[in-house]
Amino acid sequence: MDHSRLTLSLADERCGLYFLAGLDQAASAGQPDVLTIHTAAGTLGDDHLLFIKDAVADIDAALVVDVRFHSPKDLYAPESLESFARLFKHDHVVADPTGAFTRAPELLALAASLRTELGDTVERVLWRAQDASLVLVLATHAVATDFAGALHVPEKLRSQIAVLVDELAGAGLRHAIAKVQAVAAAPAGRYVCIDQKSVLPRRSVQPVKAAGIMARLAGALALIGLGTMAAAAATTPGVEEDAQAPTPGITALVGLTSLGENAFGVRNQYQAVGGLRLYFGDTGILLASAFVGGGSGGIDHLLDLNDNGESKPIRLAYGGLVTPA
Repeated sequence: MDHSRLTLSLADERCGLYFLAGLDQAASAGQPDVLTIHTAAGTLGDDHLLFIKDAVADIDAALVVDVRFHSPKDLYAPESLESFARLFKHDHVVADPTGAFTRAPELLALAASLRTELGDTVERVLWRAQDASLVLVLATHAVATDFAGALHVPEKLRSQIAVLVDELAGAGLRHAIAKVQAVAAAPAGRYVCIDQKSVLPRRSVQPVKAAGIMARLAGALALIGLGTMAAAAATTPGVEEDAQAPTPGITALVGLTSLGENAFGVRNQYQAVGGLRLYFGDTGILLASAFVGGGSGGIDHLLDLNDNGESKPIRLAYGGLVTPA
């Protein structure tokens, strides 16, 4: 089959905003190949579906088209990128409009290779979507203690890990990874576990006062076209008030997507999240993973709050948000 022709046909805007198209070859002779179109529930209309099926039939009338509609519950249930990616495993990726589903398997392969190379030195492999950071949490026996009793990673081990990542990551993934950190404990901020081995047992934590965060996000993000947060609060899980709270596997896409990237590979975080929103709907967790918590880069860094905890008026300037003095 001519995959390039199929990809070109599915790039037509009349196909609508599906987020992945995967092709699976027939399990046995006499059975048809199957093209699976993955889309968020409510994103594709009947006209889109009809156009997709007609376009595919023009290329291969025997090819079966299977359209899968994913609810927010489906998309946000997986705890790691590994378990999320398992929902979208196919023989061939025919179309990847967000660019994230091509990089996700590469990141998973890198995590597996690092574990193979470093053995029990690595306890957890994390991804901080807000700054596209690969974070390796090392085992206690691999780190040292300074004169004040604080744990730190030996410089030799840091260098070894940096070299390994550079050697093991493909060109596309190296392009997406902004930084690599080797740490003795999970850093503050929100992150996603890359592989299932990195998922810790759930702790009992108090949910954050979602109304406050959502209101503050809405005030800033409405200015850049990301819309209201009301639907997000109603359809996606609450954000946990925890300085080191893991987020669902889907949030890794914020740091992996090619949406919002310029020719030099620099990503505009607002455009990236706004683009993902088009494909996945009004999803508060995607926004929270990119803008809430973690200090620099979080929404608290962008907003100046008055004494009542309310955001002061802000205006949009080229290159970012500016708070009037």
